Amino acid sequence: MRCWKLSSSFGLASCVPCSPGYFENGQGGKNCTTPCPVGTFSSFIGAVSCLECARGTSSLAGAKNCRPCSPGRYQSHTGEEECNFCSLGRFADQEGQTVCRSCSELQIGTTTNMPGANSTRECACAEGRMYWNGQCKVCSTTALICPGGHSIEDPSTDTTPLVAEGFMTVSGSPLHPFTCIGGKVRCPGQRGVYNATAMCVSGFDPDVPQCARCMAGFTSDQSTSCKQCVFLGIANFPVIMRLMGVASIEMLAVAYMYLRWNKPRPSGKVTFTLSLNFLQSLHKLMQLPLAWESLLLSLNRWTSALLSTSGILGIFGIPVIACLPINGKPNMLQSCLFQLSLFSFFVSLTCWASSAESLST
Repeated sequence: MRCWKLSSSFGLASCVPCSPGYFENGQGGKNCTTPCPVGTFSSFIGAVSCLECARGTSSLAGAKNCRPCSPGRYQSHTGEEECNFCSLGRFADQEGQTVCRSCSELQIGTTTNMPGANSTRECACAEGRMYWNGQCKVCSTTALICPGGHSIEDPSTDTTPLVAEGFMTVSGSPLHPFTCIGGKVRCPGQRGVYNATAMCVSGFDPDVPQCARCMAGFTSDQSTSCKQCVFLGIANFPVIMRLMGVASIEMLAVAYMYLRWNKPRPSGKVTFTLSLNFLQSLHKLMQLPLAWESLLLSLNRWTSALLSTSGILGIFGIPVIACLPINGKPNMLQSCLFQLSLFSFFVSLTCWASSAESLST
């Protein structure tokens, strides 16, 4: 049996039309085994030929219909097997696109992080720019490194900028870098401008420009590092000896005045003066950065309240000094010891004068 085009016999007594996706290009064929080539299709039965896929679509062999390009892809030609990915800096946010749009149409200085972007959200600031006040602005200083990548549709803070080695920023002004004292020694490597804890090497205060000062509880004996303060241990032997020297001078002065002018007992004025001397000495000692017991801390709060009352001490003209930096160096421990030595000396002179006056009367 011979069949006309659009059909085949399949060995039967009648002709059967070709199925969608196939076609019969010969007359009197036995079956419809020829599929539509890639980039073409036939959506109805009995096809003599297959139709070419339009732009923005594609198809595999034997297709009944052409598939539209998915978001992130495009096809600018007809009769193609597959769609192409959008290149860097471009996107397609709808199906069946024949071209991809450029992110620069939305904002200057933008790109995409990878090919195949399928949304405007994937448009981000390009390398060398940072997102600030709704725009991708150029990083105009070599102290800031801007890898880019922040989406222009993300209203949150752009955390991608880095500060270069040898520079730092403070938390209150993270996009205005300072040159570090000591260069990369105090400010090594690249660090996120919002990562304050990693801005300076350990011990330096990240809230101070240039990493110029040690944090509380640290001290610097050189320009490269801050070391944690050591509280009265073998490592702090010179400080211990100085403290013992101050205590020895104080005890010798009190013992001398007692034995020289007040046998067998001191007068009331001398007793009051020595007691006050003891309280002020204790108050000064408690200002040293040591690990004091809670009982001593409570006593210090009481003596502090007493010694700061101008109505009491002002009557006797006895000053209450504070531990201040020496020669511009904020070393609290040495400053307190130095001033305590001077304080003990002048108070001892006061006791001597009081004792001499008591002896003469």
